[in-house]
Amino acid sequence: MAKLPLLLVSALCACGVLVSSARGSIMMSIFDDGTNLTMTATGTYDLSGVAPVASFESDFNSAFVTPYFFGGLYGWSVGNNVLSYQVSFSASFTAGGALSTPPPTSLSTNTPFYFQYLSAGALSGPVIRFAQGTPNIGSVNETAFFANTTLADIGMVAGETVTVSWAGDSATIQTIGVPEPSTVLLAAAGVVALAVARCKLG
Repeated sequence: MAKLPLLLVSALCACGVLVSSARGSIMMSIFDDGTNLTMTATGTYDLSGVAPVASFESDFNSAFVTPYFFGGLYGWSVGNNVLSYQVSFSASFTAGGALSTPPPTSLSTNTPFYFQYLSAGALSGPVIRFAQGTPNIGSVNETAFFANTTLADIGMVAGETVTVSWAGDSATIQTIGVPEPSTVLLAAAGVVALAVARCKLG
């Protein structure tokens, strides 16, 4: 068996160190297929590097899910008392005021959580909120499906990404929309034209 070049071995070792020391990361997507909206969040999180900055007693008794946008509120609400952890947002989504959001047609949750931007009170700024008793290190696997709902219906636009970060960890929230039919047709026409040109040259 041939020996790997020393430089390649060093690079692989470095990657191994990076992977082994890397903490969790949440990927949240709000996907608009032109008719329906699907919001998902998968991945792991690590809160061991931060301490809760506040607790919040919920004023409702059951968990519910909605793709929030309200001055920086995204996620799955938690129907019991929650702990807030300070985070930072890289940007905010382009959107108007919060619009009425219908309840989801179907949902599944593993560890409901949400990001919120607090603009009043003793605690201000963005936070991530988990139910009290949630482990400091864990995973999320959340899905909400909204029939006959689009990003426009909740005051958001496609193609934006916001990074949320806190001590030693991060999350990414992105809005995704399918291409307009005209864009798809234009791309298809380009592929056909390229194939025809190749046939003529060949």
